[in-house]
Amino acid sequence: MMDFEQYQHDAYVAIQGHENNKEEVMHWAIGLGEEAGEALSVIKHKYYGGHYDVEDLVGELGDVLWHVAALCTASGLDMQDVAEYNMAKLRHRYPTGNFDNNRSINRHNLETDFKQSEVRERIMEQIKSKVKER
Repeated sequence: MMDFEQYQHDAYVAIQGHENNKEEVMHWAIGLGEEAGEALSVIKHKYYGGHYDVEDLVGELGDVLWHVAALCTASGLDMQDVAEYNMAKLRHRYPTGNFDNNRSINRHNLETDFKQSEVRERIMEQIKSKVKER
């Protein structure tokens, strides 16, 4: 089974060169938006009463994931760290592990609380130390 570290490493191959890091980050960010739109287009057909081939959706979501991996690499981030940060944020928002409408509505206040948490601080220190090493 592949993990984020292996995926990120393997995905960042056979890419075109860029003049600088700013150009590369922008390239992957634009591509991410484009691929997310293509995934949405596949889903749209099902939403409006049609159907889609699951393989089409898997392919488009794979393209989204590839661009996330490339954007992480170009930004000096590990996908594993991004995933850990995201899960910590979600656990803070939904501590029972279940969706809560009130907590969702108040997510901006909860986000502020999360940003002041020790868990977030630990994760960000880990991320920042890796970025400095590169």
